[in-house]
This record gives sequence, C-alpha cells and structure tokens, in this order.
Amino acid sequence: MDTTQLTTELVCRLGKMLRPKTWPERFAALVEMHDQLIDDIEDYGVFCDIFPKVIEGVVKELGGGKIASLEQAQIYSNSANSGHRDSAGTWIALHYRANRSAEPATAGYA
Repeated sequence: MDTTQLTTELVCRLGKMLRPKTWPERFAALVEMHDQLIDDIEDYGVFCDIFPKVIEGVVKELGGGKIASLEQAQIYSNSANSGHRDSAGTWIALHYRANRSAEPATAGYA
C-alpha cells in the first residue's frame, strides 16, 4: 500500500467535501471517516501513520486558521502537525476545561 498516495488522495477528497461545512459538521464527518478507515486498513500501524497526516492535510486544505470551537480543536488535536496539536491544547485549556459544565458536541476520536 502506497501510504503517501492514499494520504494525498484522502486529503484532496476530504478538503473538497468539508470546505462548505461548519466545524461541527466537519468533525462529525471526520469521526465517520476515522471509523471507516480503521475498518478498511488492515494494518493498524499503517492507519496510525496515515490518519494524523490526513488530518494535517485537511486542516491545511481548509486554510488552517485560529481555533474557534471545540470541534475545530478536536480536529486539530489529531493532526500530525505539532503546531496544530499545541493550538488545540491551548484552546481547550482556555475555553473548555475552564468551563467544567460544558459538554463536547459529540464523542470524538481524540
């Protein structure tokens, strides 16, 4: 399996599909994609290599940007890019954990 080609293909497809959606919609779609990829890729090590790279590419395809929602932070937290993960951790620490009564929008893959 050519993981670079698969990663590139997934980023391209997901970028186009997710661009018009909101962050909560993007998060829900990526959760579904995550679960499907686990089923489709027999080698879990390959999955663990590909998925963060796909998320990094999708974030870049969507223009990156400052985190403004929990769903966006959850997506960034799964990126292969340490800057994305750091931004997500900072946002969650400032906005979500400070408000213990807040509940995540949906179960996540983080």
